[in-house]
Amino acid sequence: MSFSILGFVRKMVRPYHLPVFIMVLSAIGLAVQTSLLPYILKVILDRMATFPNKDPYSILIFPAILYLIIYFTHSTTYRLYNYFVEYRMIPEMRKRISTNCINHLLKLSHQFYQNNFAGSLGSKVSELVMAIPDSIRLVIDKFISTFLVLTIAIFTLSTVNPSFALILILWALILLGSAIFLSKRMSRLAADWAFKGHL
Repeated sequence: MSFSILGFVRKMVRPYHLPVFIMVLSAIGLAVQTSLLPYILKVILDRMATFPNKDPYSILIFPAILYLIIYFTHSTTYRLYNYFVEYRMIPEMRKRISTNCINHLLKLSHQFYQNNFAGSLGSKVSELVMAIPDSIRLVIDKFISTFLVLTIAIFTLSTVNPSFALILILWALILLGSAIFLSKRMSRLAADWAFKGHL
């Protein structure tokens, strides 16, 4: 069943190579901005404190240009994300999912409709139309971006003090282990809540 779901998701995403690429690029830009910009500011302050008598232009030109490039790149990819993903891909994908689901339902036998309520089928199609784009955004915008933020933060902290990087790694492992350990219980509670909400 999982392979058929993944195949359906791949089929729905296949026409949108450019928007997905922009989503990944935006996730990378957000990760770089979140983790690297504070580090660049630290480098600028360190250089100003270390070389107070030198020309600020000569010692700050490279980190300042890098700061502006990162900021400009992130703001540009954010606007591209809004246009290609929010305004174009998501509505078109929802329409594509809905059309494919309806075409699939029309091919099913009369016995299938006797065993399933039309309202229930419509509700499942509506949930699928919303769930697939949201899942794609969750994986790229949240998971990939957070992983990159953590990786860059560990690298930058290790250049400042290896102990800070080690503390961050331990903190991340503790949170991840707790999430995995509690995931079954949370899934069960979520299922109970959803069932009671439909009563």
